[in-house]
Amino acid sequence: MFLSSHRVSLKMMRIEIDTQIENQLKAFALHHNCSPEALANAILREQVSQRSHFEQEKDEDTATLSAMEKGREFSNEEVMEWLDSWGTNNEKPCPTLK
Repeated sequence: MFLSSHRVSLKMMRIEIDTQIENQLKAFALHHNCSPEALANAILREQVSQRSHFEQEKDEDTATLSAMEKGREFSNEEVMEWLDSWGTNNEKPCPTLK
């Protein structure tokens, strides 16, 4: 479950975790029939991916807010036309700032 289905390049990295987390990690790994190291790697990979996605969204939001503060914004008509197209065969792309 937690082992990658494709070859990945692994590098040794030393981290310190508290005893409670170590015990939980070992128990969870045992339950899922994998090593604690493989489980920790999978958890870290998922968390880094989520954090990266969050940071990208935050950067996009900051850029949008900055554009709006400069007077560039979407018209209500553009947004409603875009939303009304959702779920249709002619779904429109998200409006872009002018």
